[in-house]
Amino acid sequence: MVETAGPLEFLPPHSPWPITTALGSVVVALGVVYGLGLFLLGLGVLAHGVFGMVFQYAGRPGPGAGQGSNSPLREGGSPPSRSR
Repeated sequence: MVETAGPLEFLPPHSPWPITTALGSVVVALGVVYGLGLFLLGLGVLAHGVFGMVFQYAGRPGPGAGQGSNSPLREGGSPPSRSR
């Protein structure tokens, strides 16, 4: 069964986004206690960290990308044309 599982997960070795997200969460919690300005600052840092984690590997090709007939690009490098 292990041989047929394929690649299981991709875990980034060094990513600043979990720390950024944690820091933003702490600042949001402090903002709830101490004021709206700190809350909004923390919300911005938190959103930055979350978006950083989500889109960190957005351009990374998936397993098997560019192989076989499932590739969206032809050999010439242009997408297939649609005929009407």
